[in-house]
Amino acid sequence: MPVKLRHVALVACATALLAMLLVELRLPASRLFGVLEDAAHGPLFGIIACIALSLLRDHRRSTLLRTPVQYLLAAAICLALGLATELAQLLGTRHASFGDFVNDALGTLGGLSVYALFDARVPRSPRALRITLAGVAAGMVLLFTVPILWATAAYAHRNAQFPVLIDGGSRLDLFFLAPLGTTIGRAPAGTVRIEFRAQAWPGVLLVEPRRNWTRYRTLVVDLENPNDAVLPIGLRVHDRTHNSAYSDRFNQEFALAPHTRSALRVSLAAIESAPRGRRLDLQRIAGVAVFRLRSDAPQVLLLHSIRLE
Repeated sequence: MPVKLRHVALVACATALLAMLLVELRLPASRLFGVLEDAAHGPLFGIIACIALSLLRDHRRSTLLRTPVQYLLAAAICLALGLATELAQLLGTRHASFGDFVNDALGTLGGLSVYALFDARVPRSPRALRITLAGVAAGMVLLFTVPILWATAAYAHRNAQFPVLIDGGSRLDLFFLAPLGTTIGRAPAGTVRIEFRAQAWPGVLLVEPRRNWTRYRTLVVDLENPNDAVLPIGLRVHDRTHNSAYSDRFNQEFALAPHTRSALRVSLAAIESAPRGRRLDLQRIAGVAVFRLRSDAPQVLLLHSIRLE
């Protein structure tokens, strides 16, 4: 391929990759797609780093630069592009993220490490250099692959344990619990420990449960109050067409006695008829939330399970 045509192709490829990060894709609202989107930054910038270094090598003045300087310059270009893409997102509908910039930098490091492994200008010795490059490249692959594998395992676990929606015995359940002014962790007894912060209605939201509940009659939320005072708790269930209004979902309040474990049982018929002016769609359930009702109430709640019967 002629040099000029090769340059155009490489620049076009790099531009297309950057555009993928800037364009807001209309993907389904999903934690898995969120993980994939975050993980994509690393590999994309790894490829862009290789393209940048290749373009630098083609420049006639590149022979005046030592090989390490070429790599540093390619890395600097990628870091500048990563920063520019995050700043550009501030002008659009997407939000800039320092975490994405870190992923861009790590992807750049991984891409240049792979390039160096096959680069004739990088000395084959000392052996420690080759091992280091291979280790960095493998580490970057693991860094961006493990979250995807974990998310995939969480979805498989969710599907396998249904009609149990949450069981504190597995760390995979935490993937679907979104903190709302809380800190979430696992208690030694295999439960989910929820620590509330000093703000209005802190709690946890179970996102993306199995949607279709029509074969069941009862929602059971197994909770424990380890505190010395009564813990007032609210329970919320909403479907995919929920408009965020209080009257457009199921809401119920409970009072957990001190040092007591209680299985809160709610009829799905009551959940279905709860929204004002419509019926909640039991085939398209979108979330279940458990939250504290008073800011002066105890700070800790133990969640044993959420299940359907």
